Amino acid sequence: MKLKTPVLVVLIAAVLALAAAPASAGVRKDLRADVLRLINAERSARGLHTLHLDAALSRAATAHARDMLARGYFAHTSPEGRTAADRARRAGYRTARYRSWRIAEVLAWGMGSRGTPEAVVDGWMHSSYHRGVILGRSWRDAGVTCVQGGFQGAPGSFLYTIDVGRRTR
Repeated sequence: MKLKTPVLVVLIAAVLALAAAPASAGVRKDLRADVLRLINAERSARGLHTLHLDAALSRAATAHARDMLARGYFAHTSPEGRTAADRARRAGYRTARYRSWRIAEVLAWGMGSRGTPEAVVDGWMHSSYHRGVILGRSWRDAGVTCVQGGFQGAPGSFLYTIDVGRRTR
């Protein structure tokens, strides 16, 4: 009888760990830095200013990537209808005291060689919509994330979310 209690505790702990795994999927800071470097190289090669990492936009991007991973969807709008602008505001991308502000978002996911920063940025640059966002002249701020975990039945997936913004005084 005493043996059952420790086994039950271990089983409960294992179930809780598995249930929490998607929500606490690992943010790959090394890949996040590579993506920003590659995007800024594309911008610099075209005479555009580089994007500066913004903590609030990065929080918004990370929260969205984790949410997509945890709930198995891939979209700019959450199932509840939250947009990139909603997420940016919630994460603290302040718009008060600014005359105007804008935000856009690009997403990607892949595994193996298709989940590397180089492959993801290359894919974006070969898509007119994504290239247009990444090379937008007005953008100044960027929130960049890469989250790794099981996604839609594919273990070892990488989800990338980039939020770009501009606030004008």
